[in-house]
Amino acid sequence: MILSHDDEPRESSDLKASDCVHAASRIGHRVAEQARWRGDLCTWEIKVLDSGPGLSTVGKTAGPELYQGSSGISWFLGELFERTGEEPFRRGATGGILHALDEAENLPPGSFGFHGGRVGIAWAAARLARLLERPELLVSSWTILEPLRGSEEQDQGIDVISGAAGAIPALLELGELLERPEPGEIARALGDRLLLLAQQEPGGWSWNTLPGTSVRHLLGLAHGTAGIALALLELARATGEGRFLFAAQMAFLYENRFFDERVSNWPDLRDQRLGEEVRSGRHETLRQAVRIGWMPRCETHFMTAWCHGSPGIGLSRLRAYELTGQERYRRDLRAAVDSTLGSIRGDELRAANFSLCHGTAGNCELPLAACQVLGDPVLREACLEAAQYGWETFGKDGGGWPCGTLTGEADPSLLIGEAGIGTYFLRLADPSLPSPLLLRPNLARIDREGLGPELPGFEESLRQAEEFFFGTTAGLWSRLRPDWKIPPEPGGEVPLVVPPVVHRYREMCRFLEHAAPSSKLLEDAFRVDQERYLLASAESDFTHDFVRALARFRWQEIDVRQVRFRLAFGAALTETRWDWQSWPAEASEPPEEEAYFLLLRQSGQVSVRRVGPFAFLLLDSVRGPALYSEILEAVSEALEGAAPDPEALEAQVLPQLQQLYEIGAFDVVLPEQGAKEMERAVVSV
Repeated sequence: MILSHDDEPRESSDLKASDCVHAASRIGHRVAEQARWRGDLCTWEIKVLDSGPGLSTVGKTAGPELYQGSSGISWFLGELFERTGEEPFRRGATGGILHALDEAENLPPGSFGFHGGRVGIAWAAARLARLLERPELLVSSWTILEPLRGSEEQDQGIDVISGAAGAIPALLELGELLERPEPGEIARALGDRLLLLAQQEPGGWSWNTLPGTSVRHLLGLAHGTAGIALALLELARATGEGRFLFAAQMAFLYENRFFDERVSNWPDLRDQRLGEEVRSGRHETLRQAVRIGWMPRCETHFMTAWCHGSPGIGLSRLRAYELTGQERYRRDLRAAVDSTLGSIRGDELRAANFSLCHGTAGNCELPLAACQVLGDPVLREACLEAAQYGWETFGKDGGGWPCGTLTGEADPSLLIGEAGIGTYFLRLADPSLPSPLLLRPNLARIDREGLGPELPGFEESLRQAEEFFFGTTAGLWSRLRPDWKIPPEPGGEVPLVVPPVVHRYREMCRFLEHAAPSSKLLEDAFRVDQERYLLASAESDFTHDFVRALARFRWQEIDVRQVRFRLAFGAALTETRWDWQSWPAEASEPPEEEAYFLLLRQSGQVSVRRVGPFAFLLLDSVRGPALYSEILEAVSEALEGAAPDPEALEAQVLPQLQQLYEIGAFDVVLPEQGAKEMERAVVSV
């Protein structure tokens, strides 16, 4: 007996391993029969979004990729052949992988994706070399990978689907399958690039994976921080380098800031409306709408799928717990499982498609894997019940399954369609079968010792993260108070619970409270770093940043006498009483001379610019929206008797105003009449 979602006892599912293989075989025959042959090569027709008006799908010949292409389908057929010995599966697997290898030669050398690039095709070929007893496929696998060497900077995908985060675990596995060191070297180079691309915020690190379509940098396994953190954790384990472990910890910290206990899930930070405008190429319409004051407002929403939400994030924590044994990851895993179980039962199950990417089969991967790691057989029963419902509803009559296509119509592919659903049934029968949703390199040789702060480079990475925000202040304080010591770190524990930069800020503020009589100097030396920290810590809306940049007028388009200027969103001004940048090494104290600074936050990164007194005066005059005439008046009053005549003053103000506008310090607010005229020009948004 097991417990149902409403805790009512009912009979356990009677779906056996042989039944699961039979269900996968029925699906496999459907897929194999749909193959389109060209000599010894075959591929399939898949369903993709129609580029025309409206929401519909259109048939398209599958490419070579794992996600929705021939390598993914052929891998499924190969695994099915291994378990059934049926000739149609061997023939389809062979023809499909040969097609994929042939087409993969046309992919660019920067195509690093596991699901969407060369790495996934190479992985499928290497797996099929054993399944089909065709060792020449190992040679072909390396042939597809080799152009990636030295091209790591060309990886534009970054995430699990199309870039480094998905490639790294697969490359680590390929190193063993191919018995070559080069795949591991590529993985390490990709990890180095991920560290360079990380956006460092005080509360954690994130990556810009889908520019212009999200409120913040995304969470989740397929496109967000969970997938990148997991790749870095795998790399730390493989290389023994603490910098990768530290970056993984910072990514997990970023993601967990958004966890919502009420729904036991992490939000989907994509801005659906803005994303649709960007994908549809309606940039000019969007630009005009923003200029008249329209701004997309993204309501918090949650998705429960492998690609976005708890099922995928839970898999990242499952693997992290598997590698480290840390209780924090186990708690995250349990929370993700609780959320996921609701999506594979009752009305949620009946309303869902069965795909791996964003359907029931993908959601079942978490409780199925967690059953082993947590030792909870109830979790596997929930997966079996979902499978039995699918079989009885869609599988028995041999018809098509509801897939992850736009309209739910049948599709043969791995992540979107029936090959993935068949893989789900095979994994129910044999959990040792690798999952395309979570590669677990060297699963049989996990050593939980040593994956902690003792790894070489971990402490150095922590120190560099703190210096990124407070390096200037630390240097000044060491001169002002030689007795000042760096506050202790939060216990050196892994996983990190308090972000090191947040801990350092709190300790520095605490030190200032007891720093008399030198507190004024210390506070002044801290001011710029403190303002930068506070601005970086504020919730930044990347949607706002994106549309603001899109809608920004060129200076030549602006009638300065008709518009209002205002300090830009994400800008701040500060000043210091002492000129710390000009403090001579031999002097005991810095010159008592005011210094002025403009801080700009753009896409989460905060830059600091020192500006002159006159520029600071202009910036200060537009803290609230101000007309050009009001700016001139404010500057004239501030200069008092030193103000030049109106014409000379304008000759000073206008070029300085232009320079500050062009670096992003000001925004423009249209007058009411201009906004109405532009509004009439906007057809639709």
